[in-house]
Amino acid sequence: MGLEDKLDELFKIQKELQEAYGKNIPFKNEKERQAYINENGLALYIELGEAIKKTPFKSWKKNQEFNKEKFKEEIIDCMHFLINLALSIDMTSNDFYEKYKEKNQVNRQRIKNGY
Repeated sequence: MGLEDKLDELFKIQKELQEAYGKNIPFKNEKERQAYINENGLALYIELGEAIKKTPFKSWKKNQEFNKEKFKEEIIDCMHFLINLALSIDMTSNDFYEKYKEKNQVNRQRIKNGY
């Protein structure tokens, strides 16, 4: 299975999970969409904070350990909410993949230009 197929599978199973939670996409109206975006954006922010807390982020504290497995779990939680946000704006896995590649090229150009 290629990367694009795997990403397509992630989008599919995440949409199914949201439907199991009773979150039907597409939304009835923009107010419903915006509430969903706000909810998932906040959840992504929280999960990212939880991921960071699994790293030795306190520069003043000695003997911190990096819990790599817990960090991975939190990153996957982030991915759930990130895909939810993509789904909320009708972004397909292919759109996501193409936009990622476009932005990657922009960032590479920035590096070349000393950004």
